[in-house]
Amino acid sequence: MINKTMSNTKQDKYIEVVISPLSGLNIMTPDSCGEICNILKNHFTKVETTVIKKKANLESLIKKRPDLVFSGVKYVGFTKDSVHRESKDKIWLSEYLESKGISCTASKVAALKLEFNKVLAKEEMQRNNINTAPFFVAEPGQYKKNKGLPLPFPLFIKPIYEGNGKGIDQNSIVGNFDTFEKKVKSIYEELKTSSLVEKYLSGREFTVGVFDSGLNGEKIAMPVELMAMPDEHGNKILSIEAKTQDKEQLIFIQDAKERERIGEFAKKAFTALGARDYGRIDIRMDENGVPYFLEGNLMPGLNPHKSYFIKTCKINGQANFEEAILRIAETGLKRGGMTL
Repeated sequence: MINKTMSNTKQDKYIEVVISPLSGLNIMTPDSCGEICNILKNHFTKVETTVIKKKANLESLIKKRPDLVFSGVKYVGFTKDSVHRESKDKIWLSEYLESKGISCTASKVAALKLEFNKVLAKEEMQRNNINTAPFFVAEPGQYKKNKGLPLPFPLFIKPIYEGNGKGIDQNSIVGNFDTFEKKVKSIYEELKTSSLVEKYLSGREFTVGVFDSGLNGEKIAMPVELMAMPDEHGNKILSIEAKTQDKEQLIFIQDAKERERIGEFAKKAFTALGARDYGRIDIRMDENGVPYFLEGNLMPGLNPHKSYFIKTCKINGQANFEEAILRIAETGLKRGGMTL
């Protein structure tokens, strides 16, 4: 269980909270960073913030030798091309820091790359015999007619990359070739990415927060059901509109057996991705109530009011915002050879 009774005595540890506007993957906003710092300052003797805008900021961070970097950044880069998805100029922060002997929160680069590319994540599920919907990848004009498609309709279409509902709307569920072509084209034109095309799963949807101690294999799963408002076609999907306008609900799963079943599924997926510390696994059922892996979010946002991860902690009675932040810090410090 999560330690909810941490001592009021400050621990003699130095934690650096890191954010950056460079990568385009702003996992932690300045406001969230401020709230996280305030919590950490109540429990640790030294807490500072690094905003990485240039290479000198990263080099300065290394010289400071903090006991832990509480990371709000997946990667940074200091060239024109470094923000591009396929750029080799990216510096994955966790990998870089740990190569310098500095402990960093959240998953290592191998897991983050699986999160980054939904196709790679699904392939990893298949290798580990974890249910994920049948799928294929499509670009505009690749398929010329209905019979050439690898899967039958209805299909669900979303970007290979992106998160937070980007590219998902009422046109994501397609039932014929014309709507298939239009959606694949719109994703390519608007988001500059190919489409992940999956068998449409018509059942209930869940998201599961996971805490991982990293030391003894203990994982705590915190599943909740996601309920989206029906769109004009009657479909309940978590579109970008639903997420940005807070039109969805996160609901406690009353049935204990179902809660355990969804939680165990999520823990297996979390492990298969090679994730650590904390994260979120998204799951959807088919018409028969069989759960399937959708995707993982291995550095979920930590906004105290909007974060799905924080909400899963609260709804399941596992941790409030302060307790969740301290648990993440505790895990990172222990991995670095420290103890609280």
